[in-house]
Amino acid sequence: RVGAAVLQAGVLDLERAAAQGMGDRAVQGLLGAEPAGAPERYATADPVRLVPAGVDLLCVHGTGDGVVPAEQSTRYAQAAAAAGVHVDVRLVPGDHMVLVDPAGEPWALVRDWLRHRAGASRRRSTLVP
Repeated sequence: RVGAAVLQAGVLDLERAAAQGMGDRAVQGLLGAEPAGAPERYATADPVRLVPAGVDLLCVHGTGDGVVPAEQSTRYAQAAAAAGVHVDVRLVPGDHMVLVDPAGEPWALVRDWLRHRAGASRRRSTLVP
């Protein structure tokens, strides 16, 4: 079972991304239509509509990301909260590529978040080594 996931500069609201023509209309290319032309495809594939219950989530996004706007992460977190799921959103200075460098601040943040989750998971476990 997946207990935690990290989403980095994710396209997490496909309908909004399609409306913005994000990625040279990449969402429409992926799903083969505009949202109005294939609502069932968007309902089946859109992460903002499919927030996983019982999974700790972290969204990391550059504040100056011009490829995938940070609002993708904040909108996802709002949808998650409405579904009763908590999502940590960490906005870091930088553009879309700031998340690529494993020696950078965003990765340190991710490692710390994962360590914290791993420790909490072990404390909740009834298994012994």
